[in-house]
Amino acid sequence: MRMKSVVRAYRKSLIFLVMSPGLVFASYLGYVYETGNFHAVVAEEAYRSRQLDEAELRYYLQTYQIRSILNLRGTNQGSEWYQAERLVAEQLNVKLFDYGISANRDVPEADVDAILTIIREAPKPILIHCKSGADRTGLVAALYQYSWGGRNAEEASGQLSMLYGHLPFIWNSTAAMDRTYWRYVSTHSAK
Repeated sequence: MRMKSVVRAYRKSLIFLVMSPGLVFASYLGYVYETGNFHAVVAEEAYRSRQLDEAELRYYLQTYQIRSILNLRGTNQGSEWYQAERLVAEQLNVKLFDYGISANRDVPEADVDAILTIIREAPKPILIHCKSGADRTGLVAALYQYSWGGRNAEEASGQLSMLYGHLPFIWNSTAAMDRTYWRYVSTHSAK
């Protein structure tokens, strides 16, 4: 009888140990989402986030004195989030740039060049965002660090990591962002 209790306790402990990393990771992703996945790419120059609601957007724009937004979801005239973003940007005199790209397809070089031109010419600091702030935003944040943030290619690629919710090993299609980044690095030296 005692042996059955020990075996049951062992099984429960083993199940807990096996599930713990997953629970910790899920908790972290929940934390990232709840905080808006807001992070500095280069402090006082560029920031990244998920799609923020109106109150969050207003808070971050004012707190970090952000002067430009690069929305990687593109123009979405009929959507509530887009209308709110446009309104807040207008009220706070923040320049809004819309450039839609997909997280599931390699980004053509012409689009990468256009995005980098927007970032180079936009008033700083700039906030870069997509829906979750993980894949498209990770790509552009990595390109920013590599191009102007003084980071080498490997360091900058850390912007495309699971710490920000980028999980290409689960959603294989988002690996397009990694391919796009490394293609750019292979043909452009850091500035």
